[in-house]
Amino acid sequence: APWPPCVTWAKQMGSCRDMAVLFIHACRAVGLAARFVSGYQEGDLDNPERHLHAWVEVYLPGAGWRGYDPTHGLAVSDRHIALVAAADPADAAPIEGALRGQGVTSTMTYQLQIQRLS
Repeated sequence: APWPPCVTWAKQMGSCRDMAVLFIHACRAVGLAARFVSGYQEGDLDNPERHLHAWVEVYLPGAGWRGYDPTHGLAVSDRHIALVAAADPADAAPIEGALRGQGVTSTMTYQLQIQRLS
């Protein structure tokens, strides 16, 4: 789970989720609606590895929902691929569950390819 905004602010560092939660709270403190977005960022085209990324969408009156990536300090563009948006980051978690019992082994594998289409 992301850190509370006060922890991210105190440490002056954090993951993309932590930065997104801090940004959401700052927006809401000044009266702007904001939501957490989870997805992928195109990133370095020479690196085939991709991991989930998080950013924020802010509702600007007259302009609608606009994406901002506080981790990279930029506006969201066509290099961000949104999978889910939610008011609470917990509602945008990719996998959640519990295990009861003993002797159970679980393995999950995945392969992700992001390809730019012209």
